[in-house]
Amino acid sequence: MRAVDPRGALVLRAGRHPLAHEVERNLRLWCTRHPSAMPDAVVAVSGGPDSMALLTIMAALHERGTGPARIAACCVHHHLRPEAERELETVRAHCELLRVPFFRRDVHPAEEPGNLAAAARRLRYEALTECVIQGRMGAVLTAHHADDQLETVLMALCRGGASFGVGGMRWSRRLSEDVVLMRPLLDIPKARLVAFAEELGVPWHQDASNEDPDSARGMLRTKVLPHLLERWPKAAVHVAHTAEAIDGMGNALRMSQRADPENKDYRFELGGMERAIPEVLPYLIQLMQPPSAQGDSRYWAEELLRNDPEPRVYDAGPDWELRIQGGEAQFTERAGRPGTT
Repeated sequence: MRAVDPRGALVLRAGRHPLAHEVERNLRLWCTRHPSAMPDAVVAVSGGPDSMALLTIMAALHERGTGPARIAACCVHHHLRPEAERELETVRAHCELLRVPFFRRDVHPAEEPGNLAAAARRLRYEALTECVIQGRMGAVLTAHHADDQLETVLMALCRGGASFGVGGMRWSRRLSEDVVLMRPLLDIPKARLVAFAEELGVPWHQDASNEDPDSARGMLRTKVLPHLLERWPKAAVHVAHTAEAIDGMGNALRMSQRADPENKDYRFELGGMERAIPEVLPYLIQLMQPPSAQGDSRYWAEELLRNDPEPRVYDAGPDWELRIQGGEAQFTERAGRPGTT
């Protein structure tokens, strides 16, 4: 009697699963600018159900020739939890089963100054980028899903401040000149990823630190989202699609104001927009301002709406000033700023 190939059976079932078709669709339609040329990719795997599900699906897509020509997995060890070593070995063993090359990267965010979570994120992406470059690949795939997007949008709404983050995370963005980050699960709820892993017997671990109610995301996950999703089960998917629409409209506004992407003139005219749709002004100002500019975009929008013919100058951080006159606004570099004359 012929022995059952556990890898073959798992890859076959994963490839036939509806989630595999959705992930392939998202990769080709939303993540990849040129669908006919999907880049070779490194899957970022932590050992949780979402990243283990993504790894399994990518192995299935690779096997049937509808995914990247080459894939690998990378597990970044942050040395923050003693159980992380055991989780890493689970990832390694699953990669061996799937015959996916496995890479380990060690980082030490606890030794970095400043916010621990921010340091861990920065070092993690640096390690993943390095792994892609060393492997002569082109992309990092992460398992950010619809619930993550919902958390991101809710935090942006509650925090407010100088950035309109309600567009949430993007399907793809550049990590470096040669490496792109892709998120093919961005409109898929976590519950479906957990169900996929359980149905196919994919091993995974739960990181208890993700449920820490003292952190912003942990508080949302443990105290807010369970009630919200019980009342509106499709909330995460709906918010994910709304966030991508907001992000797309923001990009369209940016392109309409600055058609030439190489144009560094941070000057724009409203052309009557302020009377037709004044609500868009704070967002438009944020889209058009230099990356290092700082200030209250809503206040600046109110000053623009005054349409005062007299020129006024506003502080926009240590490097920039904002000059407003009538329906025109221009960010100007301060005299003496490094690199200016």
